[in-house]
Amino acid sequence: MSSVLPASALTTLPPPPRTVHRKLGSGCGINFLRLFILPHTLIGIALLVAIPINLYIQTCGRPVTATVDKLDTHKSSKGKIYYRVHYHFTLDARRYDSQDSVPLDTWNRTHAGDAIAGRAASVFGHALFFSAGPFGGPSVLVLTGFALFWNSIVGVFFYIAWIAPIRQRLLVKYGAAAPGVVTGKHVIRGKNTRYKISYTFASRNFGKQSGSCTVSRSMYDAAQADAPCTILYNSEKPRRNLAYEFCDYRVTSG
Repeated sequence: MSSVLPASALTTLPPPPRTVHRKLGSGCGINFLRLFILPHTLIGIALLVAIPINLYIQTCGRPVTATVDKLDTHKSSKGKIYYRVHYHFTLDARRYDSQDSVPLDTWNRTHAGDAIAGRAASVFGHALFFSAGPFGGPSVLVLTGFALFWNSIVGVFFYIAWIAPIRQRLLVKYGAAAPGVVTGKHVIRGKNTRYKISYTFASRNFGKQSGSCTVSRSMYDAAQADAPCTILYNSEKPRRNLAYEFCDYRVTSG
């Protein structure tokens, strides 16, 4: 059955706000992606929070000397070996025990009883230690660079999993409707083949506009050049638009 509605479909859409539901079977991939990026998103947030904490301890923390207690190794489930240094330090007359994973060469140069100069501070009820050497975490500059790198990658997936679907739903719920015409379709080949539909429409205040959307293979096969379609768009920013027949949501009532 064709996925493209006739020209009269435009008149069947009620005025906004509309009652919107996701089309049956269209949210499986999005839900999987949301679950997949959840732990990565939490790590990204933790990295951003760690930057001011790191800066606070290194600039305002009290000078302390930590003592190495022992060294050992830990093998992960994937077979990677972590070289760990266990140490303790005293802050406000209280002893704190901690540990850090260090590079192999640092681990080989470290011995029980070694003294490590650094700074420590109590943050959220826990004492943290940072040294000028390899213990106590990375520098603020290194941590900031890694946090930006990590969150820039996670941000792409977060946009796909959350921002784009929310924007699409809001357009279907509140968007202005206009008749559109399919102008073409093309395949983007690569690791994951994508199918895109292009269209044009006339917005109320900004004249002729164009847009495109990624669709399933079945929708791509059903779409025909010059076929009418219904466009929903942001009346103030018409470049934010979608073709109703090809989106992941459907209008059930006014």
